[in-house]
Amino acid sequence: LYVANYTANNILVLKADVRGTKLVFVREIKTPGTLGPENVFVTTDGRYLVSANYSGHTVSCTDISGPEPVELWKTALGNAHGVCVIGGSVYATGLDRGVVCKIELKTGRLLKIIGRKRWEPEKSGFLWPVSIQPKSETELLVSDAHTGFIYVLDAGDLRIKQYFGGNGPSFKHLNMPYAAIVHKQDI
Repeated sequence: LYVANYTANNILVLKADVRGTKLVFVREIKTPGTLGPENVFVTTDGRYLVSANYSGHTVSCTDISGPEPVELWKTALGNAHGVCVIGGSVYATGLDRGVVCKIELKTGRLLKIIGRKRWEPEKSGFLWPVSIQPKSETELLVSDAHTGFIYVLDAGDLRIKQYFGGNGPSFKHLNMPYAAIVHKQDI
């Protein structure tokens, strides 16, 4: 289990002790770029950890495969909050401008950025895009707590394919969704 430890500026690695019903501390990951981490994501091969560093205004990538973590790069992103990886790309959200970006995993080079602060989802408008997660190998889920929308984005060009929800009291709306994930076939 990897925990973004915001106030301590580190990532905690814990292991579940099922028999003892407790979490056991394994190690700390702390690099110069880890400033106020909000969210982390580990690649499927377990080699890279990417972190959305809210206070540091960066997304960083750390090689965690060796005995000591090695920060490989950090890329500027104001109030970075959500982060995930699909294939060779890192996807992250930035709250200061209400954006979603695509970053090359190996180099940290910014490949694409969409969005700006506005309440118009059909025009790539985000207000507070706090979470980004893989929906599949080709799609992303973004949750925006202030608009109440959950977006489905194309992972290639970051085009918004679909959105649903919205803040408000009803069965079709959501109330400030802070995250969304896929479980089996459901969101």
